[in-house]
Amino acid sequence: MADCIEALHTLSSEDNSGRSLPSSTSSSGNTTPSELSTSIYDLYTSMYDLYLGAPAGLDRDETCRWHITTRNFFAWLQGKPLVGESLGWALVRLAERIQSWVGHEVDLRSEIMEYADGLGYLDFVKLPTNSLAMLHFAETYQDRTLWIDAFAHCVGMKEDLLDVPGYEVC
Repeated sequence: MADCIEALHTLSSEDNSGRSLPSSTSSSGNTTPSELSTSIYDLYTSMYDLYLGAPAGLDRDETCRWHITTRNFFAWLQGKPLVGESLGWALVRLAERIQSWVGHEVDLRSEIMEYADGLGYLDFVKLPTNSLAMLHFAETYQDRTLWIDAFAHCVGMKEDLLDVPGYEVC
């Protein structure tokens, strides 16, 4: 944690309110527990602005989608629900963003499945939105087991699928 605090000091010596960030090291150069505790508290109670601009060359719709996916990346980090054109679209774009920002250090399928399970997206019974979304994800990432499960539920709820956002995508 002390390394994170030092990184923040390197990036900026002041937060948005103009207050100086707390020092995390004592005069001996070592972090004391009370100084670290104060620094962590100040970091969590301070507010920081973060702007992640869309890549150049995107049209208006692509830029909007890029920002939605960025929002969903932070929702994934916090275990919050996704937003987007459809749940399937949001899951696939989230997986792409995780892959590009986090890289191969993360087991993408496991991360998405754990996240989806935590939010109930893997509950398919009488939930055509979830079934269709996970079918879209399984098709994109060639997940046979997930595809069979989601497809079976979609077939069972075929009348309900017509009103689900993303139905025309699959």
